[in-house]
Amino acid sequence: MGLDPHAVVCLLRSNLPIAIYPCAVGEKEGGPFGYGPHNSFYKTPNVQFIQQMDPRLRRYMAYAFGRVIRSDFLRAMEEDFPGELTAKVYSQPHNVRETGTWVQVSNRRLVRRADGHYRIIPGEEIRSTDKVIPNDLRLCRLKVRDDGIFTFDLTDQPSNFSIYDRGDPYENERAFAEALAELYMSFRP
Repeated sequence: MGLDPHAVVCLLRSNLPIAIYPCAVGEKEGGPFGYGPHNSFYKTPNVQFIQQMDPRLRRYMAYAFGRVIRSDFLRAMEEDFPGELTAKVYSQPHNVRETGTWVQVSNRRLVRRADGHYRIIPGEEIRSTDKVIPNDLRLCRLKVRDDGIFTFDLTDQPSNFSIYDRGDPYENERAFAEALAELYMSFRP
């Protein structure tokens, strides 16, 4: 928003259909690291789950999260990194955004299974015993300032704008932290 506020203003004052997935809340609520029902930020306490990923992906994640500088980045999937680097990487908290966006575009749902575990699953695999965790778009009306900052009000009336709604941001964080780790561990390239 801050890089090109004029473009943002033009878009948000247009009649184009626009879905908004805020990465932050207002400064009073914590800004880019605050929690609200309409922003997409959450934090994982660590990324220990990387140790259980496919070895090639595990090595690449150590390379990426460890900020290793090398020109042959694809070979990073073939070589283990020193234990002290991976231990440091795995123990650090991780700031995450936009997971809800990708869950939506992939036609998946975030659910709590009957056993209490959270999972990201294809929409057609929802069971009657699953609780679907909010991860929706809701219609809204916008008011846009000249600097691109906007406020919104939810509405039941037709609107070209919708805004991300994740319900309880703390349940959303718990759910995504567990479910995303489980999804990553299931990847087999």
